[in-house]
Amino acid sequence: MLAQKVEEAVRATGVSQIDANEIGLAVLPPLRELDEVAYLRFASVYQAFDSLDDFEDAIGALRAEHHSQPAAAE
Repeated sequence: MLAQKVEEAVRATGVSQIDANEIGLAVLPPLRELDEVAYLRFASVYQAFDSLDDFEDAIGALRAEHHSQPAAAE
């Protein structure tokens, strides 16, 4: 499913050739939905995290997203 989402995003650009880094960046949004830890690991490479602050910022964004979503019914 993730690969299909990435393929659709890449095809939607309409470009016949795409840089491998662009594919890596296209993986990030669906990976974030699937597995946040895997997303952080992958993002650290494709978004070139240089410091702990970069990780803290990404974690803070994930936490903020969780707080802004309504609680799931149990």
